Amino acid sequence: IFHPEEEFSIFHKLNFTRTTGGKAWLQRFFSEPHQDVKRILGTQRIIQTLLSHVDEWPSDITNGTILVMDRGFLHFGWFHQLDQNGVYFVTRIKSDTRYEVVEHRSVSGENIISDDLVRTTSRRSRKRYPKTLRLITLQTEEGQRLEFLTNHMKLSAATIADIYKDRWQIEVFFKLIKQNLRIKSIIGSSANAVWTQIWT
Repeated sequence: IFHPEEEFSIFHKLNFTRTTGGKAWLQRFFSEPHQDVKRILGTQRIIQTLLSHVDEWPSDITNGTILVMDRGFLHFGWFHQLDQNGVYFVTRIKSDTRYEVVEHRSVSGENIISDDLVRTTSRRSRKRYPKTLRLITLQTEEGQRLEFLTNHMKLSAATIADIYKDRWQIEVFFKLIKQNLRIKSIIGSSANAVWTQIWT
């Protein structure tokens, strides 16, 4: 949703709000911790609104790009559109996602439990994404079981897991900025906007 270069940000391409400060407000809204149920429900409504516009999301992302998304986002229609355009994705699968295992692949890599080819079984999901997906399961050193869904068939399971793990480095970076620079939220999505905010 937020790209380092403003012109590639989904927020830059779509007009979700009627005011010039709308994008900044949405970014601030998502980055600040919620203190009550009202804000949590508000966040859920905003996410539902974003998902209702998913067909308008840009499909012209660079061929070969790997998008990494959190478990909260699972939209098979958009995933299929990305796949058609040569874009890869890695995301955490939701616990209630229905699928069938088509093929068990050989397992390699530390902590990798399984590496399977799967197909969604719900009629709606299968219609939106008719192709086979890859489901990689691993167990962390703390004993937590994680499942990653991807359309990338060539990279090793350990590499896919590392790609998702690298996503957390971004989270750690933002936490560091907020704690040490006393920045509660990043207002802009371009590299120039972030540097300007940090140095002013």
